[in-house]
Amino acid sequence: MTNVLTLHHQIEADAGSHIVFLDFAAAFDKVVWSYLERELKARDINPLVLRLIHQLMFRDMSFSLIVNGCPSAKQNRNCRLLQRSPLSPILFNRFINSLLQSLNWQSRPSFPSALFFADDGVIISPTIQHAQSLVNMATRWADQHGMAFNIGKCGYLRTHTAARTPMPPSILLNNHPIPFVNTYKYLGVMFASKGIDFESQSTLLCERVGRQLGALRWYSSSWCPRIRFNILKSILLPTLEYSLPLFYGHFLKDQKSKAWVTLNTAYNNCLQWIAGSAANRPHVTCHLLGLLPLKDCAQHLHSRFYLHLLSMDKNNPLQAILDKNLWYPRTTHRIAVRNHHPLLYQFLNPPAVFTPHLSNLQQTSLPVLREKILNDLSLQKYNQLRSVDSKSPKLLQICAPGLLTDRVPGMDCDGVLTAPAADQARFLAWRRGVFGWGSKCVCGERFDRGHTTCMPYPDPGLTAEQQFILDLDSELLDPGIKYLIVDFLLNQRLWDKARMILDFWALTMSNLLRANAPAQ
Repeated sequence: MTNVLTLHHQIEADAGSHIVFLDFAAAFDKVVWSYLERELKARDINPLVLRLIHQLMFRDMSFSLIVNGCPSAKQNRNCRLLQRSPLSPILFNRFINSLLQSLNWQSRPSFPSALFFADDGVIISPTIQHAQSLVNMATRWADQHGMAFNIGKCGYLRTHTAARTPMPPSILLNNHPIPFVNTYKYLGVMFASKGIDFESQSTLLCERVGRQLGALRWYSSSWCPRIRFNILKSILLPTLEYSLPLFYGHFLKDQKSKAWVTLNTAYNNCLQWIAGSAANRPHVTCHLLGLLPLKDCAQHLHSRFYLHLLSMDKNNPLQAILDKNLWYPRTTHRIAVRNHHPLLYQFLNPPAVFTPHLSNLQQTSLPVLREKILNDLSLQKYNQLRSVDSKSPKLLQICAPGLLTDRVPGMDCDGVLTAPAADQARFLAWRRGVFGWGSKCVCGERFDRGHTTCMPYPDPGLTAEQQFILDLDSELLDPGIKYLIVDFLLNQRLWDKARMILDFWALTMSNLLRANAPAQ
């Protein structure tokens, strides 16, 4: 995200930049190995070590895909570096570093001419002549190192004034014009003439999550909430949270942003998929699952991103940009931030969780500060999950006192996700207050938690100790909270007894429907 924020700031800061996005198209493993071999030979590395490295990372490599536990036939790997290898990015960075040194040779530290993240590169120039010169330099480097560019995937973006000026002259790459674009996806983020296109970016992320969710719905009708919850945490949320700290900074500027509304809607759709119904009050489901609402989740990620900013290398261009704008951790006063200020200003002041540590910020080592901040965020999340805001129903207070004390923040805070798979959906529906949704009580009104006293239920057969705990819970909780026998049984993980009562109520309501059905 640092590269994305740097590029966004440069586009905002300079009203006439020429941005060229470069896309390599080459067999990286072959050219990187040729470079590495030359470098290692120059250092008199033992030939046996060279042969071992070549066999481990480049020679006769194959791969297979595992689908439903069954591996496919092995396929030869004949391009790109070995994925997931910790050596691959190190090797490629050493290989491509000379290109960045050439492109940024005469650049100011606070305004580099080129940014690269692995092979995703972007050139920034105030004039089209200088941009063409840098592209020519990149072309010569590629020719010398056996690399090539995929011109069809490159792009030329004119910032700010593009909409008010005629089509600018072309920038040539190997004597071919680079396609002129109005938007371009760089590192998974949509850029336009004024910087990050937040509306397009939110649409991109939400459509991606929507496709994933749509595919899951075909197979998830029999999945219990716990399985859906795990998929949400491992697949859907990482997709939706990509670039979320930047979205949160934009949200602080414009809290009525359409992009934020789009993200929030997608997040709530994921929660409804877990709950198995389209009932309102997604914030209830959110808290019961041990998740934070999107705004609070983004606030936590913003704090973690700020930790990353503090630990940046001193040569990172974003470090120079922040220092140039009197970044608060480098000074003794806060920066005034107004809505019309650039996005970068939202990152000049530390988030609220840093406040207790600001007086000793310069004397505290980053590992210690990181541990303190992460612990504070965990405690903050714990308190948020236990609290009930003005819009939340009192259901959230039903969890037995101390239920969260033995749980890691981020895990489910309601134990119903540990119940037998067949019962989880009904137990979660009870917690959310939608059990029996749309059915009628014996009194003729719609069934809800307040009508459970209208219908008798079988004796759950509590022991003397369990009855004592139930009475104690009822005394400790606020009298206005409808703490019922089913809540106690769920808190105590007495699944069979809770299932018996809910089955009885469901059967009673079903019989009422049949009794009131019109005669055929």
